[in-house]
Amino acid sequence: MSGRMTKVGVLALIGCLFLVLFSACNVTQVPTHKIYEYGSIESLPKDRLIKQKNAFTYRPGDEIMLTWKPQATGETMDKAPQKVSIEAGLIGPFPSLDELNKAVSFDRSSMTGPVATTMTPVQTDNWTDTAVSTKLKLPSSLKSGYYMLVQRILTAGRGPKTPIPTGSVIYVP
Repeated sequence: MSGRMTKVGVLALIGCLFLVLFSACNVTQVPTHKIYEYGSIESLPKDRLIKQKNAFTYRPGDEIMLTWKPQATGETMDKAPQKVSIEAGLIGPFPSLDELNKAVSFDRSSMTGPVATTMTPVQTDNWTDTAVSTKLKLPSSLKSGYYMLVQRILTAGRGPKTPIPTGSVIYVP
């Protein structure tokens, strides 16, 4: 009988050890947060599109409404959101669409040309599931020609070094 008690005692001791180990491992879970990325600018107003020029027409002094919608890209256990800075502007003018297209790199990831105007960067974070909007004010001195709308999105200070062409061409008559 004492041999049996010993086996029961050993089994109870092993059970207690497992219980202690598992309860120590089951520390409170770290909360997760959805993370979001901002991509390309939403489409510009169709009433500004001139199909034969394949460009959106604006005049000096006009404002271009720009909107970025977030897309969920996963989850994180970070304790705080990362700051997101969104910048946009126009590069140009170019005398023709052909000249504008020659200034865009072959992979469409960069562009050469003078910066005509920029907007004040919009600040948000990667936990926010809210579209951000702002207006790009065109200077009254903006010259006639074709411009490429460019953008740069930085998350926690990381991102492209130069603005990226959006593919949206602005024509100023």
